[in-house]
Amino acid sequence: MATIGFAGYGFMARVRRDAYAAAGGSRPSFAADTDPARRAEAEAAGMKAFASIEEMLERARPDVVDVCLPTHLHAPAVRASLEAGAHVFCEKPLCADPAEARALAALAASRGRLLLVGHILRFFPDYRTLLNSYRNGDVGSPGVARARRLTNRPPDSRPWYCDDALCGGVILDLMIHDIDFALLALGAPERAFARRACDPASGLDFALATLRFKSGAMAHFEACWAANIGFRYEFELAGDRGLLHIDSASKPALKTSLYDGCSRLENPTTKSPMALQLEHFLDCVENGAEPLINADEAALAVAAADAIARSAREGKVVVIET
Repeated sequence: MATIGFAGYGFMARVRRDAYAAAGGSRPSFAADTDPARRAEAEAAGMKAFASIEEMLERARPDVVDVCLPTHLHAPAVRASLEAGAHVFCEKPLCADPAEARALAALAASRGRLLLVGHILRFFPDYRTLLNSYRNGDVGSPGVARARRLTNRPPDSRPWYCDDALCGGVILDLMIHDIDFALLALGAPERAFARRACDPASGLDFALATLRFKSGAMAHFEACWAANIGFRYEFELAGDRGLLHIDSASKPALKTSLYDGCSRLENPTTKSPMALQLEHFLDCVENGAEPLINADEAALAVAAADAIARSAREGKVVVIET
């Protein structure tokens, strides 16, 4: 079984600790964090704790490093872990800079190591069912996708999360979920256009974006912090024969509507997406399974999110390098 070490032992590491337990199989044995209180918490949970990633890599030599650090710290942690010979699971996004993301993907390939990124929508049962229905041709040729992801402002207890320079704001942190899934469904993006309203003092961060794909399909995205409605998401994919629609406010969440008047509601199984994601990652590490997301795809999601953010800043269409 693989030995696992956390890089960072904050909120996300605690979530993943429980998900590893639910997934079964290997569980984290090590954790690295600069905060003594978090190291003590990791040790109370049965892990050997270290004051730095470098110390953990040198002394514990884990087979796998699970990067649960703030976004601006992802790249150095991923690079150090790959160079030490570990496989890496990294919380999304891979990093903030597209060139750096491509370099990390290339490094993983050159070292023969796995680099999987936590684009968790790929493991939500309703999203997976929607994707399979689309790929089976249930709604015909794709035309337009539409995504909404609305939630409350990030907690003040994690100041970096509210700092645009450190986390990338609502586009890189929240909208990127739907960006990745749209890329998975519709292929290579071509150009982006976006608008954003951001007021750090009040916590407002709202963005609207459009991606044009090389296939001619389009995707529209809406993402908001400070929605003050809890958490709500939707994803819609329209083809020339019908519409696939996920709405978290509906039960069941997934509906297929065909233009011939037929429709169906579906309620896929509800096993934890995080547990499914980690089961898959460990299957790739321990049994050589084919990854459902690769580092190049994660880098492309960063490139698309970066183009959207640049378009919002510059007020013009931005071509996406693929």
